[in-house]
Amino acid sequence: MKSAGKTNTLLMELIIVILFFSLSAVITLQLFVTAHEQSTLSHDKTMALLRAQNVAEELRADESSVLTGFSELEEDRYMICYNEDWEPSGETGAYEMSVQVERKPSEYGTMMELDVRVNKGGQELCSLQTSRYLPAKEDV
Repeated sequence: MKSAGKTNTLLMELIIVILFFSLSAVITLQLFVTAHEQSTLSHDKTMALLRAQNVAEELRADESSVLTGFSELEEDRYMICYNEDWEPSGETGAYEMSVQVERKPSEYGTMMELDVRVNKGGQELCSLQTSRYLPAKEDV
């Protein structure tokens, strides 16, 4: 009888240890999944910011040459789609970059305001606003 009591106690301890390690494994797996999702989101935001910065800076320098790859949605609103590798992909893609150009003319020139946004699946990854002043051409 004494050996049956020891065996039951040993089995109970083994079950408790297995449950503890199983719970630890599940928690660790959840941590790795969460870390991977955060890493992916961080990479997406970084790449979106780099692309948006490039487009914003190029638009500030020369508006006409940059918008050639973009499709015009309406007047002064443009869009381009990128695939998962951030290569232009035509009409649809994993990422969408939209550019809104607003011109505010005045007596002495035009203030051009640019709004660049990058989205993935309806979630905005980044948004940049910048301005450029274009002086009026004077008659000499």
